[in-house]
Amino acid sequence: MKILTRPLLVALLLATGGSAIAIASAADCTPPPDAIVGLWDTHVTAGPCPAGPIVFRGRGLNVFHAGGTISATNNLPPTANGPTYGVWRSLGHGQYSVRMQFYRYLPDGTFDGIQDIRRTLLISADHQRTQETTFVRVLNPDDSLRTTLCGAATAQRVQ
Repeated sequence: MKILTRPLLVALLLATGGSAIAIASAADCTPPPDAIVGLWDTHVTAGPCPAGPIVFRGRGLNVFHAGGTISATNNLPPTANGPTYGVWRSLGHGQYSVRMQFYRYLPDGTFDGIQDIRRTLLISADHQRTQETTFVRVLNPDDSLRTTLCGAATAQRVQ
């Protein structure tokens, strides 16, 4: 039925100058959903690589957007870092790769470099939780490497 509907819709669209667009079904226009898309409350722990003591415990909100982008915020003071942006991709079988970055600032507002975050996460079968490993490169203002951190995270979907 869809094979016949699309040519008919195109012909109708051409004949009416575009006013037939309203009859297209949402199923015809909506991209397939991805399990990771949505808002997540994330809890992170990190320390020096490879397995140093935990030096950071934090929390963040991550929005995975359809199409492969992510925006995030965290519980650090707003003067410590700028907004976080990144990209994600599915690796298949419920596993995802994420790369995010934000600018870092000193208490006086001076630019202090970039935090480059790489995450690998596995989403639960019910798509409500994730388990993650995290690798962080802290870069100086000249992009030289200051330090690396390794960590883990869990996340819960916000309904």
